[in-house]
Amino acid sequence: MSTPICRARLLAAAAFLVLGSAGPGLAQGRPEVSLRLDWVAYGHHTPFALTAEKGYYAENGLVVSIQEGRGSATTLKLVANVSNTFGFADSGVAAKGIVQDVPVKVVAGVLQKSPLAILSLEETGIRTPKDLEGKLIAGTAGGSGELLLPAFLKANGLAPDAVRMVTVEPGAKPIYVLQKKVHGTIGFTINDKTIMESKGARIAALSYGDHGVNVLAHGIIVSQKVLQEQPDMVRKFLAATARGYAAARANPDEAVAALKKRFPQSQVPNEIIRKQLVLSLELLQTRRTEGRPWGWMAREDWEATQDLLHQYAGLERKVPVTTFYTNEYLPQGGAR
Repeated sequence: MSTPICRARLLAAAAFLVLGSAGPGLAQGRPEVSLRLDWVAYGHHTPFALTAEKGYYAENGLVVSIQEGRGSATTLKLVANVSNTFGFADSGVAAKGIVQDVPVKVVAGVLQKSPLAILSLEETGIRTPKDLEGKLIAGTAGGSGELLLPAFLKANGLAPDAVRMVTVEPGAKPIYVLQKKVHGTIGFTINDKTIMESKGARIAALSYGDHGVNVLAHGIIVSQKVLQEQPDMVRKFLAATARGYAAARANPDEAVAALKKRFPQSQVPNEIIRKQLVLSLELLQTRRTEGRPWGWMAREDWEATQDLLHQYAGLERKVPVTTFYTNEYLPQGGAR
């Protein structure tokens, strides 16, 4: 028969075992944080997976879970109510939310050059904005690139009716181009271009960012509550992620493998993920942020972004641009 002392010892040992198996966040005293992506896992998400896989988050004392998303607007809400610690979301969506008093801030500009472009088969001969005159372009009602098309035309000296538009479902836009039903479509170089090229097509891209209309794309967002209560944790997360981006640039194949390991359900072929990654790495900086550390954002880029969003894309009102972003939590060095 066991004595009270023996029973107490057994209970203590059981409690120790339970605590010891509860996971690294609890067992080692490391904070558990989550990163919500903007969408299902694609090539431009691979640096986050590689950061986790190489242990950079762990080295900074963090346990980080990476979760797929269902659109930047949803990611914004989840970060605002601290259901997720960090979010990877479209900066324009974040700006619209911030103007409506959603309590978040962009703490790192990741895709700073817009991936928006007018995509066409190379044989169509659309090589400059001037070549768009009279062309039939497929678009989606309310799409960001479609809303900014008037700005693109104006910036390049074209009349508002220089192109003819046909409205189709988002998934049909690449198909219309490949089947030669239209001369081109508005899409993203990271995803739409790589998908069309995977079908054997040779695709030309007129980049919005290269032709006078650059809206800051995706960044890392955090709630004001987290910034106030855990500023050091935010700094550690960003420092680790900067290392991950440098590692992804140095070894894209390792980054692809890390994404597939973390998201084995992904049906996207490795070669497409790799192309998406390589293309996304070309978008990390603008002319104004060249030579700056990874994630650093220029005031002038935010001012231009706000002007375009306010004039063309439904931003309700203008605010001081520092309301949208801060560079305060970025590492001093980082990937370039």
